[in-house]
Amino acid sequence: MTSFAGKPRPRAVALPESLRYPSQEFDFRLGTIMADHSEVAYTTADGNDYVAHEQTYEGFIKLVKYGTASVALIVILMAIFLT
Repeated sequence: MTSFAGKPRPRAVALPESLRYPSQEFDFRLGTIMADHSEVAYTTADGNDYVAHEQTYEGFIKLVKYGTASVALIVILMAIFLT
């Protein structure tokens, strides 16, 4: 067994068979089996405004793009003028 800083490293502990390969339906947070829905609700729900969704996404992408460029420009200017 190798050691680190003079202390022995702990060995791996094997999990019981029931915990090694849990079923995909088991939810560890709740400890219950989740319901199986045949169709996804948000794709068939009434009132989804995809045009507004696309506009919001485009605005977010612009914000991230120009925000990143602004921060990069500030850092470059700080490197030039503050050194």
